[in-house]
Amino acid sequence: MLHGTLHTDSHLVVGLAAFLTLGSAAAAQLMLGRLPLPRVLTVGAVVFPVGLVLGAVARYHPALWLYLVAVSLSGAGSGLLFKGGVERAVSVAEPASRGGGLAVFFVVAYLGTGLPSVLFSIALRHFAVQTAMIGFAAALSCGAVVSVAVALRDRAPGPGTLSAQSARPS
Repeated sequence: MLHGTLHTDSHLVVGLAAFLTLGSAAAAQLMLGRLPLPRVLTVGAVVFPVGLVLGAVARYHPALWLYLVAVSLSGAGSGLLFKGGVERAVSVAEPASRGGGLAVFFVVAYLGTGLPSVLFSIALRHFAVQTAMIGFAAALSCGAVVSVAVALRDRAPGPGTLSAQSARPS
């Protein structure tokens, strides 16, 4: 994106984009982390897709400032989604199995981080960059919204306890 569309070879700008992505994730977690879990997840599920959409817009209307805003928003949204996911995983796990639950969460999170990059590279062999970007932005946005809806659908009342719906025999 930076080299091809925005025509910048500056290592500073490339580093700035990465810094803004990761820094905004950490900053969003610190600034909004004390909000209730549903609010953290909802804000993340809104801000993340907005950043992805702005990133796609920056492909069609190249502007460095727009791209940097896009990576900042998508980073902040993904940071909130990650924090909310960890908090939700801890809240539904039995106290004795929290470590295992978090291990599974992190394996899935690493797959969710790496797999889209691999799939995007494969998609670039068959589609134009803009088409692939819009498709992946849509897929990742839908995935985030559906995940938040599922996470909030059946809230556990507290750590290690099951809600009434989850406790019913099948």
